[in-house]
Amino acid sequence: MTTQALLEAAIAAHTAGHWEVATAGYQAVLNADPNHAAAHHGLGVLIIERGQFDLGLTHLQQALEIAPDVGLYWQAFAEGLLLDGRAADALTVIEQAQANGLETIAAAELKARLVQMITPSLYASIDAQEPTVTEIDALFTRFEQGQNEAAQQLAQTLTERYPNHPLGWKMLGTVLAQCQRNQEAVTALEKALQLKSDDAECLNTLGVAFEDLAQLDKALICYAFAAKCAPHFVAAFYNLAKLSRSLGQADDAKLYCQRALAIDAKHVKSYLVLGAILRDEQKFEKAIDCYQQALTLQPNNAEIFSSLGNTQLAFSQLNSALISQQRAVQIQPDHPEILSNLGNAFQRLGRLDESAAMYKKALDLCSSNRQTERKQIASQLLTVILQSNDPEMLAIRGNTNRAFNRLDDAISDYKQALAINAPRKIYSSLLFSLNYHPDQSAEEIFSVYQEFNQRVAEPLHCNWQLHTNDRALKRQLKIGYVSPDFRAHSTLYFLEPLLAQHDKTQFEVTAYAELTNEDVITERYRQYVDHWVSTRNLTDAELAARIRADQIDILVDLAGHTSNNRLSVFAYRPAPIAVSWLGYAYTTGLTAIDYFLTDEIMTPAGSEYLFSEMPWRIATPAYVYRPNCGMG
Repeated sequence: MTTQALLEAAIAAHTAGHWEVATAGYQAVLNADPNHAAAHHGLGVLIIERGQFDLGLTHLQQALEIAPDVGLYWQAFAEGLLLDGRAADALTVIEQAQANGLETIAAAELKARLVQMITPSLYASIDAQEPTVTEIDALFTRFEQGQNEAAQQLAQTLTERYPNHPLGWKMLGTVLAQCQRNQEAVTALEKALQLKSDDAECLNTLGVAFEDLAQLDKALICYAFAAKCAPHFVAAFYNLAKLSRSLGQADDAKLYCQRALAIDAKHVKSYLVLGAILRDEQKFEKAIDCYQQALTLQPNNAEIFSSLGNTQLAFSQLNSALISQQRAVQIQPDHPEILSNLGNAFQRLGRLDESAAMYKKALDLCSSNRQTERKQIASQLLTVILQSNDPEMLAIRGNTNRAFNRLDDAISDYKQALAINAPRKIYSSLLFSLNYHPDQSAEEIFSVYQEFNQRVAEPLHCNWQLHTNDRALKRQLKIGYVSPDFRAHSTLYFLEPLLAQHDKTQFEVTAYAELTNEDVITERYRQYVDHWVSTRNLTDAELAARIRADQIDILVDLAGHTSNNRLSVFAYRPAPIAVSWLGYAYTTGLTAIDYFLTDEIMTPAGSEYLFSEMPWRIATPAYVYRPNCGMG
């Protein structure tokens, strides 16, 4: 391979982040030609990016001495000096470059930046004011108490009152970084570093902000410079180790961990990174030793137990892994990743139901903005479901297939689940799916509704009781509405006008609300009804007894077979009259429900045989909505 080809390969590897390959490539060029300026330049830039300033600057200087007419080499050498904290030397280099004819926009911008950095320190005595002890104490108190908004305001005040003092800018950037306002944090922290370029804490925080912004090269340089400015600053070496590992630079990461632990032998986070590196290298016994050493320092740290469990699982120590993960969950029961790790342990042991339960709980707890983590957990859950013959797992698989419009597969999953057991929820999922099947006849679909009534509802008919409601003619009728949708939901436009216009002299209205979470719409619904009953924690039998005790005259189902319905309650026949309306637009299949509220367009004459209820056709349209104020 020619020298030029070697150089191009090294540059390509460097650009792609394959630093070890790039280093070898540049070195191969220099072995063939020790005076190859471009190779010295590339190698110098790479070495500085890895935080080794002295050696990197040596190569950049050699490139410049070999080819002083190349403006890029002047620029790179000056920027390297700046990164090494030698702003004055960098300014001298860039001025020499301009004297030699280097007049580029980049050079002018770099010079302006260098002058701005150096000038405040030259003239600091002009504005020698510093924040008072009282101001500093107030700021740090708010910061340490986690009062970020107040701390930000105090820091902002310091930057306005003492613009040439670094503390205000540093603390402003630190607070903004904690609030994940990373781009703003970078601006403030860079201003602080213009005023005090060797502040290791500030450099480290800037590195964290860059890392959160996925500007990993800049983050690595900041951490390296922080470590150079403060050789005993353990946080900088820890961050170098963590980031180097994520970039695939295992050897560097291991060295940084060892340096961090040499500074502080009790730095648990460094043990965690070192253990992960050893696990990546399949040095499982050493990794386990590393985690166990960390546990001697923090015996109630869930992250250590979970990392230990992951390593034991990889090392096929399945029972030990399960014990470690269970301990982690015991310490921190609401952490999605830890719950998912316990799910992994259960899965390897073949305990699929318990595995799926952990994945589902992890998915419920994982916030919607963490999409990558949610997809990973969902994938793990689906893997377990595909291995399972549990009815609930088969139903989940059916729901997944239905979501992707694979109706035949979904129906097959539901029927397979029902062959094992016949819970009402699975039947509802099956019936909901059958309604959309293009090749099933109406008669075939209705036959499954009749099967649902026979298997799920009829066994509950033994609970029917005589109703003792007051038969006085001149009294309010008691109406009960059962729904999981007293919230922001499409039924709002149909249901809210009805409830809002009920004649309270004629009707006493009770809402039976099957809600997990309430919202502002829920509060509006509460105002329309006389009584509000939360049903989430009531069994079917308990809710039926409550409705009977409330002496409801007419009980209205608003959900049909949609999610979170309470149709089984109607099978107890807790009210003298039961009606289905609005939420489903077809029969429930329950003979315990008397009427299906409809009109002659929606349910034409002759279709009665496809309903378990009697279609009650009203003169006005059965479905009338009030448009949203933003419509049309």
